[in-house]
Amino acid sequence: MNRFFITARTIARRFGLTRVVGRLFRSSRYEDRFSQALLSEIRPGDIVWDVGANVGFYTMQFSEVVGPTGQIVAFEPNPACVRSIEARLKNLPHQNIKVISVALGNQDGKSLFALGSEDMAVDSRLVSTSNSSPEGTIEVEVMRGDTAVRERDLALPNILKIDIEGYELECLEGLTKTLGSSILRAAFVEVHFGILEARGMPFAPTKIEELLRTSGLSKQRWLDASHIVAMRN
Repeated sequence: MNRFFITARTIARRFGLTRVVGRLFRSSRYEDRFSQALLSEIRPGDIVWDVGANVGFYTMQFSEVVGPTGQIVAFEPNPACVRSIEARLKNLPHQNIKVISVALGNQDGKSLFALGSEDMAVDSRLVSTSNSSPEGTIEVEVMRGDTAVRERDLALPNILKIDIEGYELECLEGLTKTLGSSILRAAFVEVHFGILEARGMPFAPTKIEELLRTSGLSKQRWLDASHIVAMRN
């Protein structure tokens, strides 16, 4: 994705054109492409990392696909969402989900986390650290994915799904060893162009592509305007 295309997207967003396009495609299969491509790549016995699991919409589907010999690692820093996932675990046919209540980033430490206002808190996200905690934020643990592998005794993933509301680049920067492992077949990432622009990182999508490419995930395609899949050749 070149800078000209990103700039064009930015202009379209400022004039509200992206919202119009989104409404036109909402009832079509446009929104299903990411889900279908992701689920079709997962195999029985796989290790799948669900980064930004929210209330477990994908987590539960992954659990069914990988079966009793696979495992799902669900990363979710929002305590309410973690409770929602854990409440559903006992009713699953396979006890193959491990919930880790941390945010993945490019450093180990603490950060503020804005609790979402939309249904199912889908707009929850990390925010810049400060000396105070603005209303509607909590402090959460942030960990590099590579650190999590070591400290939480995690198996490396075969499939990686990331949806973390504008912090996807930092997440990938903390996964350099994991991304480079031949065990990882594919990474599916939702790229939040608007949030990245608001954070002063309008060209982060090109950095995401390059980071994935240099990690060996060079077979890349955009499934739609916001989702990229990168696979190992």
